[in-house]
Amino acid sequence: MRHSHDVIVVGGGMAGLSAALAAGEAGADVLVVESEPAIGGSMALSGGLIWAPATYELARHWVPRGDCALQRLLVDDIEPAWNWLEAHGLPLDPPVACLKDRMGRGRLMSTGGPGARGPWAQSLLEAAQRQGAEVLVEARVETVTPCDGGWTVEWTRDGASTSAFTTAVVFCGGGFQNSRELVRKYISPWPEEMVVRSNRSSDGVALRNLVPLGAPITHGMHSFYGHTLPAIPGKVWEDGLEFLAGSLYFSDYCLIVNRFGLRFTDESVGCIDEHNAERGCREPHGRYYVLFDERIRRERIDVDLMGIPGIEATRVPEKLVQLRNLGASIVTADTPEALAAAMEAEFGVPAANMADTLRTFNSTTDPIGELDPPRRRDHTPIAEAPLHAIACVSGITYTMGGLQVDADMRVAPELLGGVFAAGADAGNVFEDVYGGGLGWAAVSGRREGRAAAARAAAVNVPVTNHA
Repeated sequence: MRHSHDVIVVGGGMAGLSAALAAGEAGADVLVVESEPAIGGSMALSGGLIWAPATYELARHWVPRGDCALQRLLVDDIEPAWNWLEAHGLPLDPPVACLKDRMGRGRLMSTGGPGARGPWAQSLLEAAQRQGAEVLVEARVETVTPCDGGWTVEWTRDGASTSAFTTAVVFCGGGFQNSRELVRKYISPWPEEMVVRSNRSSDGVALRNLVPLGAPITHGMHSFYGHTLPAIPGKVWEDGLEFLAGSLYFSDYCLIVNRFGLRFTDESVGCIDEHNAERGCREPHGRYYVLFDERIRRERIDVDLMGIPGIEATRVPEKLVQLRNLGASIVTADTPEALAAAMEAEFGVPAANMADTLRTFNSTTDPIGELDPPRRRDHTPIAEAPLHAIACVSGITYTMGGLQVDADMRVAPELLGGVFAAGADAGNVFEDVYGGGLGWAAVSGRREGRAAAARAAAVNVPVTNHA
């Protein structure tokens, strides 16, 4: 093991491997330090669609609170990033329009399968290795500290501590969803009730090391990408296929209430159902309930919701059967009044409140003016029998708030020269509404890898000084 590298990348997911590939391609000596036993991070558990909003205007329309400069980079760079990946041997399907109202444009990974994209991640690893990148797995980064005009990165592996010097350290740690402390601070009082539907190691390594040094954080630290999942006490969610199969991608067409039987959000916000998961985790004990009728099941659930070809979990003929097989708690009735009574008997939701909420929701002709919270789109009564209610919790995939970065993914360059962040660690490209995590990881990782290599070449600290 060398004691010095031009670039050290913290994290071996989509952003980290893209950064390693780009930095190696630019001539840098690169080390990737990954805490999991295998590379890939949350990318390996994903559906595999590398997408972005189709235009900048659509990005601003759907994600108005996100950083406009970073969104411009994402939209402008997504096609060059696809072409770059293909040029390095990464197979992608042809571009497709995707997501709600087909607001996005994406390309699906051509190898592996939904929830099992390990083969594609392996190809990205091999591409980085062909450019000279060295990769360590099962190596947890503990500290990153300034040293002699560069940075010392220390990690533990097999019970031993090792460190190396670098002039450019690249954070691609995948967010902080595995840190209950940070989730409790920024997102929800009940992190223990949330399901982490991603890797098990992204715990805020960038925030932990850089914020005490003065690194600025972004707006939207409360925000995350995730989905509504059925509440199944005692269940351990680890399989990527289960994450996809259990996700209630259709909740944005439904009625959602908390344990008091009251609406707490505009269910229709979001490009899928991610906003409902973000809002639901703040309700008492992180528990909420998704209600729908036969029309919604027929038109919105047992169909292709997101326009993502090849992802079977979004086009399941018997979604309710699938959810029950996972262990979901579902009550069914023929009338709103009977459903309210069943929800009190099964879930403890007060029937009087629930019946009143259903009555108000079903009778309004002005969902924006008369409902509180307003319902901006896709409002229809929950009335066609049978009616269903599912007890739910939030599944968190990755956090969308993080470190402030510039166009080269630099973090506070005047204060922290040689520090970069990409992917989930580079925050606020999205806030409250999602716009393509894998696409952003590829675009930002490529940009930061090139910038980190340029930084290393410019500084050019001799290796012998840190052996």
